[in-house]
Amino acid sequence: MPVRKYAAASNDIENQIKPLETSLYEELVCLSPLSSSCCINRVPYHMRVKNEQAYTPKVVSIGPLHHGNDAFKAMEEHKKRYLSDYLDRTKVHVEDYIKRIRQQEARLRDCYAETIELSRDEFVKMVAVDAAFLIELLIRFEKKDFQRDGDRLFGNPNLFYDVRPDLFLLENQLPFFILENVFDLYTRGIEGVVHSRRATNELLVEICTNFIFALVGGEPSKKEHSLALIRGTDMTRLQHFVDLIYIVCRQPFGARSRGKPDSLIIPTITELHHAGVEFKTTPNKTKLFDLGIEFSFSDGVLTIPNFVLNLTMGDITLNMIAYEQCYVPRLYLSDCVTLIKDLVRTPGDVELLVDKGVVTNLFSTNEMASTLINDLAQGVRFNTADFIYATLCNDLNKYCRMRRHKWMATLRQDYFNTPWTTISVVAAAFVIILTLIQTVCTVASC
Repeated sequence: MPVRKYAAASNDIENQIKPLETSLYEELVCLSPLSSSCCINRVPYHMRVKNEQAYTPKVVSIGPLHHGNDAFKAMEEHKKRYLSDYLDRTKVHVEDYIKRIRQQEARLRDCYAETIELSRDEFVKMVAVDAAFLIELLIRFEKKDFQRDGDRLFGNPNLFYDVRPDLFLLENQLPFFILENVFDLYTRGIEGVVHSRRATNELLVEICTNFIFALVGGEPSKKEHSLALIRGTDMTRLQHFVDLIYIVCRQPFGARSRGKPDSLIIPTITELHHAGVEFKTTPNKTKLFDLGIEFSFSDGVLTIPNFVLNLTMGDITLNMIAYEQCYVPRLYLSDCVTLIKDLVRTPGDVELLVDKGVVTNLFSTNEMASTLINDLAQGVRFNTADFIYATLCNDLNKYCRMRRHKWMATLRQDYFNTPWTTISVVAAAFVIILTLIQTVCTVASC
């Protein structure tokens, strides 16, 4: 009997071989080829798990990755109203508009790292609504005359301010080329001018840059520098809003060699202070996500740009780091937050930097600012052999290993930190000197 059962089981397995082979083959054939156009993906798990809310939209979904979430239903009606107004403004029939989007469907899908489980019509509809919403939003922001009575966004500043940060999340993006395509309808319909593709791109990029600077702040000269930087590049290669803000915030690095630091451990701000390091800052305020941040150390003085810390800046920084970790071959922002995290580990480190005017802390406590800084570097991977601040780290460690610096720092901080302690120390030294002279004179007279 056992032999018969075994034989029966063998026959069953043999009968299943062909269907299994066939089904697996069909699954392999149906795999879509990997696209070189991929530029939008979910944030890697090792980063997202630390602070999921920083990467998740709170008010509005853009693109397919968060589409259909019940939390964003209230905004869907507003987006459709913006689409309706945009079609009226550009005098474009909805059929022609849908046709324009549908022609780009395959290219749009290729931009996402994962297969989008939406039907063709659902996908095209989603892109059509979201793209028109974004362009109409940007135009109304740029041209106040285009804002209408009863506008639920511009008529409600709180809602508008909640929407803006959602547009800079890596998982909440549409490819930039589809925004250019939709924006082209505006330049034709409103301005009555058929621009070249580059001229259309430049105009859209300028409007987007104005929108970005309104959110993150910055000097007018810096905005002009950013626009000049973008115009000097191939704008057809812009990928999405996060890519644009990454370029906008890029600052020119001075001559700096990358390399491997002698040690991956560096002193904290408090430890540097106890070693006698002085802290200075630059006159202009800097955002944490500014690329090309210049730290310098010379003659015991560490110069750090003035950072503004708040929650919005933290979320934008995290999403730019995620983008850099996924798509940028040479790291800048990741190296920067790794350095800052090593320097600022405790609320006491934040307090020192605030007292020195290096950090502008918009949180209610130094603990919250310290937590933000440490969260920024959670899950961030960097190349230890190609670290942009390697020389700085080596110089700081070398300075702190010299004992005379600590002795001088202790003398200054404990005995000469106020005029009263200085007077007391000088008076005590004067008394000791007089006592010594008196003793010598007494011995000499004997």
